[in-house]
Amino acid sequence: MEPGGVNYLLEFTYLIASILFIFGLKGLSHPESARRGMFMAEAGMLAAILGTLFHHGLITYAWIAAGLVIGSIIGALMAIWVPMTAMPQRTALSHALGAIAAAWWASLSTPCTAGWRCRSLPVGRLALR
Repeated sequence: MEPGGVNYLLEFTYLIASILFIFGLKGLSHPESARRGMFMAEAGMLAAILGTLFHHGLITYAWIAAGLVIGSIIGALMAIWVPMTAMPQRTALSHALGAIAAAWWASLSTPCTAGWRCRSLPVGRLALR
């Protein structure tokens, strides 16, 4: 931990994850580079997960484990039941669920400001101090 409470290694990990996500999305724009784009996006997700697991404010891993189990079950069921001809719709649904999760988490971690009525679910507050 650096003076002033800033953990530069954690921030650097999130920066690398963001860059890998962006390059991964760019790689997905063409069939010849799609495989490389997927690997870059996977590496970005791994960096983001590792950064979160080593976050100094994390109190319990129970919610992370629960999310991993629930997400894996949903993903496995979608992989089994969705036909290959509906793959674009499946991908769109997966991206929408990821966006909803990111927006929900951002709403939990954003501090309330004066004049705003803040409402958030208390579940996310259990994992962080």
